[in-house]
Amino acid sequence: MSIILSVTSLAHVAHAGLITTTAVTASSELHAGYKAENLVNGSGLTGATHDDSFLNMWLAHPGDTTPTLTFDLGSLYSITSTNIWQYIWPNNTDRGVNDLDIFWSTDNTTYTLWNSVNLAEGINTAQVFNTAVDAQFIKFDINSSHGSPYIGLSEVQFNGTQAGQTPPTTDVPEPSTLAIFALGMIGLVSRRLKN
Repeated sequence: MSIILSVTSLAHVAHAGLITTTAVTASSELHAGYKAENLVNGSGLTGATHDDSFLNMWLAHPGDTTPTLTFDLGSLYSITSTNIWQYIWPNNTDRGVNDLDIFWSTDNTTYTLWNSVNLAEGINTAQVFNTAVDAQFIKFDINSSHGSPYIGLSEVQFNGTQAGQTPPTTDVPEPSTLAIFALGMIGLVSRRLKN
């Protein structure tokens, strides 16, 4: 005789979620079509892939050879990862960022270097960098493109939890006391029936 019990008790497992960036400021924009807000508004994203429309990207003015971007998360967050989508307009992938320094700050005045990274050229999915900082502001100091006098990106996202708060949870099954008791009773009845 086989008996199947359904487990109904649930435990919670914490995970980080997408942080909504409240503002982004660029040292320059080529023109209104290449605005910095395209980096944080999800335009051009379908799932994990970014399209190749320049209207959904940011591009610095060509005179700004080392542009900066400052992201304001609105409050203090424990950031766990940073996702960066490269500039991928066809035949102009050399406009994508080659290397940049990433800084973090809690007050938008004092910045600390978190990491220096290199981005691959022409990739339309996120390049993910693990992060472990508590910050409200993230600044990108962009050092070079992949060869063009223009420099741009498509999208930037940060993941984490608001500092000092319990992380969001996902329900995961866990054996309940009632299920364990029921299994014990089945074993006891089964043993008595055999005698």
